Amino acid sequence: MEHWYIGFSAKCDPKKLLDKVSNLNESFLSGYVCYERKTSISQYWQEGFLFFIGINSEAKGDLCKDKRHFLSSVLGLRDDLPDGFFYSQISSFTTEEILVSQNNHRVKLYQPPSLAPTDPFAYIDEQEEDYIPSAHSEKLEHLLYLLSVREMGTWQAYKELYHKLIGDDKRERSIIRNLALLGHIEFLSGGKKWIAAPTCLVQPDTASLQNGVMMFLAGRRSAMLLRELESSRDIQFTYSNLRGGPQRVCLYFENEAEAKKFARKHRIHFAGQIAKHMALRLPKLRKWELDLPQPTIIPSQYRLQRWAEHGGWEVFDGIPKESGLYEVEPLNEKSGELKRTLYYDAKKKVWRRADWYGLRYLALIRTGHPITIHYSSARQIALISQEHRLPYIYERALVLASGVLPNYVEHDGQKYLSYSELSEETVQRIAQKAEAQIKVYEE
Repeated sequence: MEHWYIGFSAKCDPKKLLDKVSNLNESFLSGYVCYERKTSISQYWQEGFLFFIGINSEAKGDLCKDKRHFLSSVLGLRDDLPDGFFYSQISSFTTEEILVSQNNHRVKLYQPPSLAPTDPFAYIDEQEEDYIPSAHSEKLEHLLYLLSVREMGTWQAYKELYHKLIGDDKRERSIIRNLALLGHIEFLSGGKKWIAAPTCLVQPDTASLQNGVMMFLAGRRSAMLLRELESSRDIQFTYSNLRGGPQRVCLYFENEAEAKKFARKHRIHFAGQIAKHMALRLPKLRKWELDLPQPTIIPSQYRLQRWAEHGGWEVFDGIPKESGLYEVEPLNEKSGELKRTLYYDAKKKVWRRADWYGLRYLALIRTGHPITIHYSSARQIALISQEHRLPYIYERALVLASGVLPNYVEHDGQKYLSYSELSEETVQRIAQKAEAQIKVYEE
């Protein structure tokens, strides 16, 4: 199944057009992209704009004339653009004038001002992550819709979209990581790019399809898709928790055959118990470490800070002689290089790059700090100290066991992350791969 866009040119009120599109309930439609020529609403009728509607079909351009005519007539759009676009073609449009239609008509597309570039894997302040206002929940749902429509993009493009939709609350790193943990997007190029994952039907790790089961959606999502699913089946919407995630969309089935039939009908991938599959295929920590990117760092050209055992950064002078977590900032501000967080392997004399939590975990393991995962077989939950949070690829398997982000719990003055709906088999495998100890409680 191909996801592509049909393009139209329009001269109308864009808000009224979006209302018309939202009221359409055609199964072959999947989202939209609207590109402005002018920022002034009063000039829409005179200058016009381009409007692209997402299509699901076997191949790009595979849309009969009747459906094209239906869209153009119902929406009042001119069907005068080429047969079809992939989003990568649409997103390549810039503020420069470019040719986009068959009759040599040129347009200038509006782009918002750029934010200063930053490192997607920089330090995350966990105190800011403890609580994310519930008012953000609906905005995060809309953010997921927009990322699904865009399909792929850069960290910088995501950041600009986040700030435009939600504001400058300094949680953009936490939110994109949460979306990846929940299986909605994938990271590419060391976090510099992202891609929306295909829509999947996922079975919780501890569930059985013998006597009926709940399943949840991961991957791309649109309001149009949810309306389509709601028209044929009861759906339950629950928010992951207040730590920053879109709704968990749950569907109920009597058996596996019914779930697979439903997935085929609605062009959704049936992923099954994905947490179990991931736990089997995860690399051992040493292999993950050796495969990490190794940037070239000349210490004399950087300002270094070392992560202290008690938390927080300590200014460091000279060449590192101990393995650990370092913040690396170029002395030459005009170099264009970003401040980064890296792990230094003193034995091999190499620097390694990964997500913030992954590097902190690696630094703890390699400096002899024991990591323990506490598992309750009765409650089917796993607890991990907040300070020992696993690298992204291992934590993702824990989260996709339930489709719910971890909750914070406190015990004896220490904060833990609580992951639910996990089988002991899955937790044992993840702990073994991540070089962590596991303590099982039978009560």
